[in-house]
Amino acid sequence: MSKYPLASLAIALLLTGCASNPSPSTDPYPGSGGLFLGTPSQADVQSGRSVFTPGKIDFAKVGVTSKQDVVKTLGPPAWWQTKKDGTSTMGYDFVEVSGFMGMRKVVRASFTFNTNLVLAAIDKPQ
Repeated sequence: MSKYPLASLAIALLLTGCASNPSPSTDPYPGSGGLFLGTPSQADVQSGRSVFTPGKIDFAKVGVTSKQDVVKTLGPPAWWQTKKDGTSTMGYDFVEVSGFMGMRKVVRASFTFNTNLVLAAIDKPQ
């Protein structure tokens, strides 16, 4: 039996609390950066990476998908922001091609994550 049972319990609780919060090394985009209201590059459009289709972001499930999963699937975000409370948001700019003369418009999607880097909300293009 420990000579200081309360101290041992306090240390165990602190270590457990640290394990539930992601470390900066596991967050693929900590802090804030990027270009809000950017435009996809011509290379991204031509490669199809930034062309929006209705099923493009259907892989993302609230409460299941991680921030790393979103980056792995969609690539680097156009912008990202981390709030003081530890929640974060990443935004993606896509090009949507309309039927009328192949007109293109920029549409945006944003993904909000809780402090454990798990998807909490999605704002999809309409």
